[in-house]
Amino acid sequence: MPISDLRAWTRRSAVTTTICLGSILAATLLPLKADTLRLHSGEEYEGTVIRESDTEVVFEHVVGNGIIDQQVFPREEVKNISKVSRDERSYERIRGYKPGPDSFTPQQYEHLMNGIRAFIGRFPNSPHIKEAKENLEALRAEKAKAAEGLVKWRGKWHTAEEAAVHQYQISAHRLYMRMKELARRDAVKALNTFDQIEKNYPNSRAFPEAAELALSLIPALSAQAERALPALKLKEQRFQEGIVLLTEPKKSQVLNARTKENAAAEAAFAAAGSSKWKPLLPNLEKSITSVKATCDTELVRLKALPIDQLKASIVNADEASREVAAKNLEKAEARLEEAREQWANNELLSRLDTDVASLKEELKPPAPPEESKGKGKKGKGREKASPATKADKKSDSNDAGKAAEKKA
Repeated sequence: MPISDLRAWTRRSAVTTTICLGSILAATLLPLKADTLRLHSGEEYEGTVIRESDTEVVFEHVVGNGIIDQQVFPREEVKNISKVSRDERSYERIRGYKPGPDSFTPQQYEHLMNGIRAFIGRFPNSPHIKEAKENLEALRAEKAKAAEGLVKWRGKWHTAEEAAVHQYQISAHRLYMRMKELARRDAVKALNTFDQIEKNYPNSRAFPEAAELALSLIPALSAQAERALPALKLKEQRFQEGIVLLTEPKKSQVLNARTKENAAAEAAFAAAGSSKWKPLLPNLEKSITSVKATCDTELVRLKALPIDQLKASIVNADEASREVAAKNLEKAEARLEEAREQWANNELLSRLDTDVASLKEELKPPAPPEESKGKGKKGKGREKASPATKADKKSDSNDAGKAAEKKA
């Protein structure tokens, strides 16, 4: 490694260690719209210019899943920098601060609203002001509804009592929404969120889609880990070749900076604890090998899941629910049975069983008249015939009297 490269590495390391563990653990991502730094070598980085001078540029960019690094580039190596305006960058951070398909907690509403208020205060003339104010008002209206005890789930508002009935599904759905959000920027965190869904809500309607999303994330993460290991070994080789060329005190400074950088990575790895998916840290070999091994085993396991069958069960369960609402008992029962055959543990089926049973009771034909009432009607019929019977008896009595007179 040339001495100039080592010196650049030293400057970069010195900056990196100032953010070290806090940034690695927080894994705060850069805005979607970022500055672009281009080098004369042809390399290009997207991120944020932290500061620049006549001699160097300090540039922050993502180097791994959720890992942000600050790197110092000598000014002579930089070809040009394309910068995004401050208000554009700031709005990119809060663009998604608006109502979604699910309601938030009071604290979450306040957090989102405060973010928008801060933007409006800082950039009153931004072209995004109108949209920001509309989002703020929409959040305020939703917060008022939530304060009344209503809960929004999948775009529909429910009373607290209704939400309690669907709590299993609501909790799973919210985790899945979180997983989707993380998937855009941090595959490891997204996959750990899927692990929570699988452990706590394996029979929810969110599970098949979450498993499908996990399957889509693993191959790219595996490839990234596969590339990271030889890159780390090459970096180590070059470091060892270059360190011997340095003299004191520069040599000690470089070694100390490297020690701190490695310690930060070790701490980040340890902080993952018992999480199934460990963070992918480019300068820590056991992190790279752990991620690669987990990718290999999980890819095989998740591919074996009958995801299409589980999703079909949910479709049939939804159809059964619609047939119940339309009072089509026979079709509802058929759909319910189909859904059960596809996924016996589908949590939606437990409530559908109750709904179908209630519909069956509702559509049951009325019971026939009670037996005692029938007898009463027959009795009245006999009473109607009794006058004729009395007349017959009277006639018989007269005939008997006349016969007695003749005999006398």
